Amino acid sequence: MAQYLIFSGRKTSAVPQSGVGIYLFSNYIASADTYYTSGGQHFTINTPNYTNLAGAQQIPTNGEFCGSGQFLTNQAVPGQGLAQRNTGPAKNVGGGAAFDAPPGQTNYTMGALNFTDWAGSGRNLSDGTFSSENGEGYLQWDKLPNPTTTPNFPGMVAKDTDLYNVIIPSDSGAGQNNVNNTGRRVHYNTNATTSGNLNKLIVKLMGTGLGRLPSLYGGVIALGDSDEKSASIWLSQGYGLLRGGQPNQAFISI
Repeated sequence: MAQYLIFSGRKTSAVPQSGVGIYLFSNYIASADTYYTSGGQHFTINTPNYTNLAGAQQIPTNGEFCGSGQFLTNQAVPGQGLAQRNTGPAKNVGGGAAFDAPPGQTNYTMGALNFTDWAGSGRNLSDGTFSSENGEGYLQWDKLPNPTTTPNFPGMVAKDTDLYNVIIPSDSGAGQNNVNNTGRRVHYNTNATTSGNLNKLIVKLMGTGLGRLPSLYGGVIALGDSDEKSASIWLSQGYGLLRGGQPNQAFISI
């Protein structure tokens, strides 16, 4: 079974990379202040027992792309003036400072790479192919590689199938107090065999000030919600989730 590697960071291209084995959790375009799911290959949310965000507009989740909650909310409530950046992973990258104007790294993306499929299509990490294909990223806030191998080498997560890997950007809430180093890939683990563990971890992470949709639109995850409901809301807002380094059994399909 292929192992998925995670990546995140700033990049120049507003067009998300696409190719064999590359999948996205979210893609933020600063120039439009919007999280886009068009283009690229987004993971799909697979939560058949929880199909909509529990807000007034009942924004769909099950069967929708990861990171689609903001876009679907805009479609349902046009002109509502919602600050898109603050509703997802890009909120605290750079401490909330404005992204540079083009041609700087004005966009932010989180995703995972099926290395077996990707490398099987004639690519390899050592020649810099991953970096050249992904829009000159993925870079931390100060536009430097993070660490120096990040653009070429996505990060590993726990392979144990008894563990969930819950993925967020590095920021002050995650213990990264150096603004220049924000936007890095970070993952936390919790035991997947005990019901409720995933909900508890996601609620704790959300409590650090991560970007989310307002409660009016269903962006709140409450302590005691089912793991499936928690995952559905979490993924809809563009954060990452794998189980044992795999999307299957982590409420995701490809």
